[in-house]
Amino acid sequence: MTGMLLAITVRGTFVFLLTWLLDRAFRGRMSARSRRVWWVVVPVSFLLPAGLPLFPAPAVDHDTVAAAFSRAGDPGVGADGLAAASSGFFSISPGSALAAVWLLGVVAYLAVVIIRTARSSRHWSRIRLSTDEALLSLLEDCKEKAGVTAPIGIAVAGDIPAPALLGWLRPRILLPEAFVFPGQRETLRAVLLHELAHFRSLDIPLHWLQTLACAVHWFNPFAHLGARAWMRFREEAADEAAIIWFGGDGAEDYGEAFVNALKHSRIFSLPFGSSTVVKFNQNHKQRMIMILNHAKKTPRAHLAAVVALALTVAATVLPVQADNSATPAQPDTSTQSIDGWPKAIDASLTIVIEKNGNIRFNGKQATVDQLAVLLHQVKTISRDTPVLISVEENTPIKAVVFVVDVCRKIGLSKLSLQSW
Repeated sequence: MTGMLLAITVRGTFVFLLTWLLDRAFRGRMSARSRRVWWVVVPVSFLLPAGLPLFPAPAVDHDTVAAAFSRAGDPGVGADGLAAASSGFFSISPGSALAAVWLLGVVAYLAVVIIRTARSSRHWSRIRLSTDEALLSLLEDCKEKAGVTAPIGIAVAGDIPAPALLGWLRPRILLPEAFVFPGQRETLRAVLLHELAHFRSLDIPLHWLQTLACAVHWFNPFAHLGARAWMRFREEAADEAAIIWFGGDGAEDYGEAFVNALKHSRIFSLPFGSSTVVKFNQNHKQRMIMILNHAKKTPRAHLAAVVALALTVAATVLPVQADNSATPAQPDTSTQSIDGWPKAIDASLTIVIEKNGNIRFNGKQATVDQLAVLLHQVKTISRDTPVLISVEENTPIKAVVFVVDVCRKIGLSKLSLQSW
């Protein structure tokens, strides 16, 4: 598990660095909307497993098993020796400890995100929706410009510090009272178009995708840097879309409305992890520079699509596999006498463990060395083969657990126990 996680986080870091280099190379010519598409690929590369099969079957440590089998196959050792050899499987390995720490980090991160998101959503959702006809008429005009048909409400309150988009399934635009005073129509129109651009671009669902990547890779700073870069271009892309819809002199008129909107907004910080609110007053400096230079930018949609496709291919095709060194080779032992045994299996397999350590494979005596080879061959035929482990009374429990553990690690998981 840790090997797969490490491989995925290295792959994600590579895609982040590749995206960053491309972004630096085209920053003077590409629009924010195009660059925003690139940065969406980064969380995908941190989350999507690659290679086939996507989830390899757990592998058994062949050296440990082979040593245990060799000892158990000694007539002087018997079941007690098999039980003693199995003790190594019950110790906590460093990989298991690291996996536990990683899982605790993921759970803690997601718990904070969910709790704070729920709190912020509950707080802002209590504000009643506006019924002002002039305000709702302006919203409908802006929705027509933006090509948005979904029902969206507007909530106006004095304790709202700055315009923001709340939610996606039941969206509403939050507005401070200062924005609905007479003489603020153009400023209000710019704000509404900006928030509608967020809604149309699916920015809140994509924010959740970024948050999930950051949670899974909480230990990797590049996952968090990728999320920050995407959030920057998310705002600039919304400004670019609003400029096009705004009309008039485009960037100049929108820039004046943007500055006026900032004058009526208060700086506030969203709680860490609140993923349902997209606020208006973020990245002021970068956004003003983008607005002033908007005419110099070109969409280059085809180039952006090609780059995004290339990054997606890099994110999904780069090989990510579990640690191959842990995948067991078949034991190097003479197997000529048992080559035909697995082929004789009809619908199930029975392994008998006698109290003296002897093992029978579907009624035939087998050494533990041969059993390892046979289990590998059974898995090759069908990993869904039911396995019945029949245990003689007074057989040490550790010996039974050991055999069960070996079956599961090899890839045979449909196991059942029977005593006699």
